[in-house]
Amino acid sequence: MIAAFALAPVSVVQPVSGIGLVTLAVFSHFYLQERLQLAEWVAVVLAAAGTIGLGATGEEAATKQAIRPSRLVGVLACLSVALGAASLVRLRAQSRRRSGSGQKVSTGASIYGLQAGACFGLSAAACRTGFLLAQQTSLVWVPLGLAASVALTSAGFVLQTCGLKDGNTVIVCTCAAVSSMVTGVAVGLLALGESMPASLAGRTLRLLSWALIGLGVAGLANGSGSFTGRLRPLYALVPRQLLPLLPTSMALSI
Repeated sequence: MIAAFALAPVSVVQPVSGIGLVTLAVFSHFYLQERLQLAEWVAVVLAAAGTIGLGATGEEAATKQAIRPSRLVGVLACLSVALGAASLVRLRAQSRRRSGSGQKVSTGASIYGLQAGACFGLSAAACRTGFLLAQQTSLVWVPLGLAASVALTSAGFVLQTCGLKDGNTVIVCTCAAVSSMVTGVAVGLLALGESMPASLAGRTLRLLSWALIGLGVAGLANGSGSFTGRLRPLYALVPRQLLPLLPTSMALSI
């Protein structure tokens, strides 16, 4: 992963890293005799197709990146505020559950998963940032970036462990996998100056590839359950005022 971040944009590398779940699933099917269900095979195909799509658009991205310190600080500040707000929501949910108001356990577990995934995505961005700053200024940024990456990854594992204690593995792993990908892509595009492909076809293919990888990774993280069941913990975090904007079938599933 370190070598990959030294050579390629984090918005490409971080989503592709989710292909590890595909490799594990196929290996388990043929070697460990843990047979995959139809929905899991569909998830494998989606993730693999998304990875191929990203590879096809990888060379269209600009090779030169210019980090703007003000934009980087602004994006990190927004993400920090979002993580803090998620913590407040989680603490409120835990307080309601203890008071017997019927708050679901899955809400706290999903927030832990989202926070853990955000830390993993920021870890990737920190590693990439160190290499970019080393190219522009001094090599001292490489070990600093790696140190920040290790710290963020450790924080992500702590949050993920807390989530596994608070809820089931399916919810935590699904939320963490999707959050990690989204955070890495967002920081890469908004803070690190990574660009989308120049052509309309290239941009469309990249967006489609991100969506396919996200669906595939979420499906494999959750096993053979339905896609509605996979996404329900995320739907539960949507403010009630926004529910009328969702498709009717999606809103009814919350």
